[in-house]
Amino acid sequence: MKIPESVIRSTADYSIDPRLIRAGLALLIVLPFVFLILLFVIPNKVAMLTTWILSIIIIDAFLIVVEYMRDRYARSATPCCVDTRTGT
Repeated sequence: MKIPESVIRSTADYSIDPRLIRAGLALLIVLPFVFLILLFVIPNKVAMLTTWILSIIIIDAFLIVVEYMRDRYARSATPCCVDTRTGT
C-alpha cells in the first residue's frame, strides 16, 4: 500500500520535534540557575520570583503544545497507513 505524499510531507516537515523538546528541556534546566544567580544580584526580589515562575509556566506550556502537535500528527498519519483488510 502506498503512503500518500501529504502524510510523508507532514511528517518530514515535523522533523524538528526532537530539537524543540531538547531546547525546551534545556531551558527548563538552565533558566532556574540563571534566575537564582540574578536573585542575589538584583535587589527587586518579588519581580525576579514572578519572572522565574512565569518563565517556567511558559516553557511548560511550550512543551505541552509541542507534544500535543506531535500526537495530533501521529494520529492523523495512522489511519491512512493502516490496511483495513488486514489490520496492518
